[in-house]
Amino acid sequence: MSAGAAVRAILDGFLGASARRTRRAKVARAGADGAFPRLKAEVKRRGLLQRQPAYYAWKCLQALAFLVAACAWAWAARGGWALWFAAPLMAFAAGQVTLLGHDAAHRAVFASARANDALALACINALNGGSYTWWAASHNEHHARSGDLAHDPDLDYPFLAFSEAQAARKDARFRFILARQHWLVVPFTTLVGVTMRAYSLAHLLRGRGRAGESVAAAAFYLAWPAALVGALGCWRGLAFMALHQALYGLYLASITAPNHWGMPMPEDTAAMDFVRHQATTSRNLAGGALVDLWYGGLNRQIEHHLFPSMPRNRLREAREVVRPLCAERGIPYREVGPWEAYREIYRVMRRVARAVRWGEALGEGGAASTTADEPLDAQHEQRPHADQGV
Repeated sequence: MSAGAAVRAILDGFLGASARRTRRAKVARAGADGAFPRLKAEVKRRGLLQRQPAYYAWKCLQALAFLVAACAWAWAARGGWALWFAAPLMAFAAGQVTLLGHDAAHRAVFASARANDALALACINALNGGSYTWWAASHNEHHARSGDLAHDPDLDYPFLAFSEAQAARKDARFRFILARQHWLVVPFTTLVGVTMRAYSLAHLLRGRGRAGESVAAAAFYLAWPAALVGALGCWRGLAFMALHQALYGLYLASITAPNHWGMPMPEDTAAMDFVRHQATTSRNLAGGALVDLWYGGLNRQIEHHLFPSMPRNRLREAREVVRPLCAERGIPYREVGPWEAYREIYRVMRRVARAVRWGEALGEGGAASTTADEPLDAQHEQRPHADQGV
């Protein structure tokens, strides 16, 4: 395949994925067994869905402090080698801001929808150049069909596959990448911030009535590069921007990948009851305060998927309710340390890459494996409710 054809294939793949990310999948969930109403009643009894204004005020100040510290470091070291160490701090700060935007889009911060939208607009559009309405639409689809082979947008990448069955559906032109995806996935994740903004800009250009969002995003694209170039000079400023964005993408991927990558991918999640679906396709990360800080509460991914509008500081308490119920009903509940989660992801991606390389996927040399619901090694084995937010 020529270089031009490869570029066109990649662009076509991403444009197709962009359009699919904001569709509204209708989920007629089957097999409800009363587990979720019981769970929700206990969560409400414990007050775990109540807003936490003091906590989020602290998190906003904390994220702002990280951002100011990163900017101050870059300014103070603009003439020396220490400048480049400001890039990872700035990436971390931008990621913390994005996590606040995530919670606001889930209606987890304020009781007022307008206040949540304003915070999401500031965090995602003005401070990161994205579109919070695009993100909310895409993320809503992810929550509705988490782990669904055909519908989950967070598993929909042109040249990555998380099961042999998914690899069999990929464009054969990406065989070279798919066969080496377990090595290439890390450099690919440095582009997460770029692709998020590309999807967001396409969304803003397509839609009407998004002038406020467009202005907020434009402020980022005008002010941020101008500030870097003005403070550091043209080439140094652009190089710093590129490094910061690569690390920002890597940080976002480090947070989001362990949540679902390498977990079961059922062919039809609508056939599963809500609790079984969300617990089966999600993975928790064990750890203390530092893990909570790095992952922004998303390390309690099972509880987050069951209760998207729950403030992140209450997810740990919700675990005390969710895990026993899963054990009682024989529902998988996967919780491992962060490094073990990354190892699980690597093993799954390597296994699929070998299947592609040996002709067991992409339609060559035999039928693709259908064991998408068995991604882990031999050591172990509906759309969110309206009152839960996005």
